[in-house]
Amino acid sequence: MATISATTDIATMIAVYAFKSVPVYGADLPPRDLFTLNFDESIGAVGQQVITRIPFTVFGSTANNLANGWGNLQPSSSNITTTLQAKGYDHPFNVVTWETVGEGQILNTFSSILQKQVANNIFVDAANLVTSSTYPNVCYVNSSSLFNLTGSLITTSGTGNTGLQSVSTLLDENEITQVDRYTILNPAAYQALIGNIFQTYVLGNDRAVVGNGFVSATERNQAWPGIDVAGFDVFKSPRINTNTAKVPLGGATYSGGNVLAGWAGVPAGIVLAARPMDIAPAPLMWAVPVIEPTSGFPLTYIMAFDTSLPGWRLGVYSLYGVSSANTNAIVPIISAST
Repeated sequence: MATISATTDIATMIAVYAFKSVPVYGADLPPRDLFTLNFDESIGAVGQQVITRIPFTVFGSTANNLANGWGNLQPSSSNITTTLQAKGYDHPFNVVTWETVGEGQILNTFSSILQKQVANNIFVDAANLVTSSTYPNVCYVNSSSLFNLTGSLITTSGTGNTGLQSVSTLLDENEITQVDRYTILNPAAYQALIGNIFQTYVLGNDRAVVGNGFVSATERNQAWPGIDVAGFDVFKSPRINTNTAKVPLGGATYSGGNVLAGWAGVPAGIVLAARPMDIAPAPLMWAVPVIEPTSGFPLTYIMAFDTSLPGWRLGVYSLYGVSSANTNAIVPIISAST
């Protein structure tokens, strides 16, 4: 880690911090294939609206018969508007801590925590969109630990336990593409599903363990791990359920109004837009914008002197927005209890 000296100023140090930290931060971002992405390297501003077009146009029941001339069957719009917001976390250090521990040790120790919390917040902002009021094709389990592979579709809380195959059938009937299907579960639901297919999972085959993150298929050991089950890449996250998110480091957890065992769908269900952020110059503040090289996700790393401490603040921020899109493309899996 760079140290401030006569030849290495604080702006150089924050640049080194940012570029050393990016690979760690990228690995902790949620799998990008969960969303329809709208990233751009052009500078964006807080409040900017980004338009994303996704394929969920609805057509009339009758095709145009040109023998009768043009029909007036204008399809519905598939434009999704997302508003960009600047969000992230910063970490303050008073001058005594800064001088005693040293800026190199502080950056190496706390950069990964900052990165992880920003990644958690991005994911939770998207997860909070997944509610029964937004996505109407809801199914239920009596508890997350009872989610399985083969259960029937349950549409009334407290009456049984839905299985992943039934969720797949529901998506089929709503004509949702079979390509890029995923499900993300809380840890209890994830382990219940894996327990249901444990022998297959352990014995394995060339499709048993796959990745679905920021790297190519040839390097998937470095990506988010996902298990291929019933046509879904299956992931897990504790933060989609407040009962399973112990949050020892604090931060954001799901607050969408339901108790989620998880959800299943395709990327057309949620849009994630992001842009680099332009920080106005200020005395004793340095900012480094970074485009994470494999995902294209923009990040901004900030170091500023805080006279109220007095001391330094380190921050990681991103300019992004999330929006619900095709409401038939996601099936919330809601738990009656935990």
